[in-house]
Amino acid sequence: MFSVYKMLDQECYNKNISRRRLVKGICSPQLLIKASEQDTNIELLTFEILMERIGRSPENLEFILSDKEYSSVTIRDNIDNYIYNQDYLAAEDSLNTLIPNLNKASLAMKMYYYRIHAWISSEKGDLLSAKESIMQAIYTTLPDITISNYEQYYFSSYELENILFLSELLFKYGDIDTAISITSTVYEWSKKHITDSRLLVSILPKCALLFGKYCQNNLPTEKTLGYIEEAIDLMRNESIVYMMSPLLTMLINIYPSQNEPEKASYWMPFRDVINELLNKYIPSIPQDSIFFRCRKVSYNLESEILKAERVRQSLSQLDLSDGVYSNPSSISYYETNKRSPNKTTFTKLMDKFNLNKPKRSGFVLTESFERLELFQKMRNAAIKQNFSEISSLIDDETAYDPFELQFINACKCFLLINRAANDNQVINDLHSIICSYYPLDAKTFLRKPLLNETYIICGYLSFAFISGEYVLDTYNKLFDSITNSRVAPKYNYSTYTTIASNYITCAGKNLSRDIIQDVTNKAITCSLLSGNGSILTGIFWSQVLAFHKRFPLDISLCHKAYIFSELYKEHDSQYFKDYYFQCTQLTNGN
Repeated sequence: MFSVYKMLDQECYNKNISRRRLVKGICSPQLLIKASEQDTNIELLTFEILMERIGRSPENLEFILSDKEYSSVTIRDNIDNYIYNQDYLAAEDSLNTLIPNLNKASLAMKMYYYRIHAWISSEKGDLLSAKESIMQAIYTTLPDITISNYEQYYFSSYELENILFLSELLFKYGDIDTAISITSTVYEWSKKHITDSRLLVSILPKCALLFGKYCQNNLPTEKTLGYIEEAIDLMRNESIVYMMSPLLTMLINIYPSQNEPEKASYWMPFRDVINELLNKYIPSIPQDSIFFRCRKVSYNLESEILKAERVRQSLSQLDLSDGVYSNPSSISYYETNKRSPNKTTFTKLMDKFNLNKPKRSGFVLTESFERLELFQKMRNAAIKQNFSEISSLIDDETAYDPFELQFINACKCFLLINRAANDNQVINDLHSIICSYYPLDAKTFLRKPLLNETYIICGYLSFAFISGEYVLDTYNKLFDSITNSRVAPKYNYSTYTTIASNYITCAGKNLSRDIIQDVTNKAITCSLLSGNGSILTGIFWSQVLAFHKRFPLDISLCHKAYIFSELYKEHDSQYFKDYYFQCTQLTNGN
């Protein structure tokens, strides 16, 4: 576990960004210095804004949160849901719970407060109040900003969304020229300065939406079309499903006017399948809101992680409390979120575990962005079964963190399967490693990397080497652990959908149709809430495999697997397409 503030400080140094300019409108430079020295913490929202201002997406990190910070995350999510469902009174009540005293709130939270009030006012049709509130939100964190001095500022996606929302209000007021100028400025600034595609994809589609929605009579059609096509291409590359439907609809409506009806016909099936899923699984979530934020950030509770580590090291609560607390029950209180350790006791706990010991909140599961990018390359290589690349990336001379070693071992398992699939000794070694990952007597929360990265290989192992009973028992315990975690599955969508997809693939022949459908439905909802589209291919394909020769052929599943694999440029999209057409021919009796 590593301090996020040291990573932030190091990134400022690497990019020659001054602290004073970075934190303008958010916090003092001294706060960032104290945080990097582990003398204080910065709330999560403030940190997310700072991270995005230096051009790094928080989605690349897995945050370990205190109970208080996680509560803030869930309240903010609930506020969004209340607004989606037009329950504005509940949204305002939750906002007041989150920020009981605006005068004492951080600048980031003040910005959020005004931002939410602007959204609510707009939803109610009070555009004047919405404009006043969004202006307050903008100037809270971007003091003195004008359309002519954008280059003097760093922006987070929150702040750019606020500016785009002002632009949308100006469109509605009829101030078209100013709105176009603002939207164009945000669009060009983002393309010029945002190098992280995960950040860029949260802004460009919203600019394209405004151009397509309000500017078709004020901009050349070719230019509007270019904005939308560029946004959709970016979304396809980043596997984003939010806003895809309204932008596809715009394309479908524009292409015939350009004498290109065949292009409109090409996009229709994609738009229709997305709408079908959205209407079925998340009907209240808007797909055309500037403020819509799909959550792809992964969260872990510090208490659950340390409990899992205690169990992994076979320590009792009495063992762990020795030399840390006078009363062993303090460990129980901590693990059940009834009490939090102070800095001194937390450091002693980390010493007991022989782990890095940053301050108790504000840390992540990687020590640097370079290390993070290395493991992302390994993950992608494993998913694509690129064994030679995995071998080239594993460096046995590197001093990996104990948690990182679990991932390295998972990749080595994957390599062993490929190289010696029929070797009994290899099979026994793999079985032993897998058993060490899943302590069958410990029904406790297992960390996301442990689940997600190991399960890159689990489907392979299950089919090739492990009995159905063992697989079912293992998966059932994994579902039990993640279900009993206080962190909702939608905040760890990648973990949950990986488990679900492999569960119905590997254990499908032992499951009833109702259970398969229930797991699939939850995984689809989780994926759509996260805004991730490509992962739906695996979910539908897993269902196809589970149904194979057991239940009547469901052509719609094959069709959805093909649609999403082609939309998000999956490497095996041609296979899914061929399989779908074969199934169609069989059904038609050809």
